[in-house]
Amino acid sequence: MGTVREFSRRTGLRWSLVYMFFWIALCAPAFSQTGDVTLKQLDYNGTERSYYEHVPSSYNSSSSSVPLVIFLHGSVNGRTATVEGAAKLSGWTTRSDEKGFIAVYPVGGIVVANGTSSPGYKWNTYVFDGKTPDDVGYLLAVINQLKNTYRIDANRIYMTGHSSGGAMVNTFIGNGHASLIAASAPVSGPWITTFRKSESLMEPGGPIPVWIWRGEEEDQITGTIPRDVQDEDQKQFWIQYNQTDQSQRTVSGSYVTDVFTGGNAEVRFTEVTGAGHLNNDDYSLKIWNEFFSRLTLADRN
Repeated sequence: MGTVREFSRRTGLRWSLVYMFFWIALCAPAFSQTGDVTLKQLDYNGTERSYYEHVPSSYNSSSSSVPLVIFLHGSVNGRTATVEGAAKLSGWTTRSDEKGFIAVYPVGGIVVANGTSSPGYKWNTYVFDGKTPDDVGYLLAVINQLKNTYRIDANRIYMTGHSSGGAMVNTFIGNGHASLIAASAPVSGPWITTFRKSESLMEPGGPIPVWIWRGEEEDQITGTIPRDVQDEDQKQFWIQYNQTDQSQRTVSGSYVTDVFTGGNAEVRFTEVTGAGHLNNDDYSLKIWNEFFSRLTLADRN
């Protein structure tokens, strides 16, 4: 009888645990955990959009406000490259834990079908008329949702991105939103002329510190323009727009950086010796330590 009772007790406990986990899953909030980032949903213009976020353990809603870093992924195919993977490689989650800011990784609005249940995504870059998908408006909605959820320091919101994400950084700012972003850092992003569009469409609405990055070996042709020509055009646009008139070159290991100052906002241009179309942890470390961490919107007011 003792064996039967013990079996019954164990069976009852097992089913109690099953029911408990079932109700926890049923009542859990509408988000999922993927590594160090959490998937969130946002209804934008009747369409469900997604972004990943990382809130450092040091964050306390009752304490002072914290900076926000927005990283925009490059084109991902959903098979071998994902938004979560791009977020991990960027290093910004690690920086978030080290430095105490919130990191967010929005998902591009153009879905790239690949015949699987895991589609890829890319950005609707250099669009200035709100054409669907309106990724500029979506990014504004993400920023507003985060401001409403967390104690975000509005003077310390930064934007960076790799490849098409770098182009989307320029697109967002070029749509008149320089006044929202304390500093930007497009990494290996194609310039507007790639898409046979005029630079005159870029209307940031005011000066903004910009740090442009490229790999020395990025010699691919996108559109009809070699990448090195695009990068030079992008650099010259920001130098002229920010009206800088002083320059200095620094070399640190494989990083060759030209710093342009003396105008309304600083411009930096880094070529990484021996590198191709890359974005890695070291980039985020330098961008935060040498650029984002010392710049605020209040500096330009």
